Amino acid sequence: MPKRLSPETPMILSVIAQFLAVLAAIWLIWPLRVGPIYYSEVSIVDIDGLGVLPMLFAPSALILAGTFSLYLWATRGARIAKWVAWAVCALLLLACIVEAMSFGLFFLPAALTMLVATVLQSRIYRTIHS
Repeated sequence: MPKRLSPETPMILSVIAQFLAVLAAIWLIWPLRVGPIYYSEVSIVDIDGLGVLPMLFAPSALILAGTFSLYLWATRGARIAKWVAWAVCALLLLACIVEAMSFGLFFLPAALTMLVATVLQSRIYRTIHS
């Protein structure tokens, strides 16, 4: 018989997604130093200005909203929290696809981790309340 997942697993995964999103944003802000072939003292902020910072930290804010909605979904069973969690996943994946040529691929691991957390929460909720 397979081991049942605990309700904490989606929360842990959403926190990991938050960490990955912040790490991707910091990686994009930091000046690029990749090996002996390519070396640059210029970051994305130096090129595009400070106006790019809200775009870089928007996925982190979305994941934070998704984590909060997963928490409300797990503890109170709020239907609106369920839809917010799914909407956050859809928006993150859509943003990664639309911005794939510039910086969307850096946030793809965070978006996929949040999607897995939401799917697991859905399966756990269905198992407990069926």
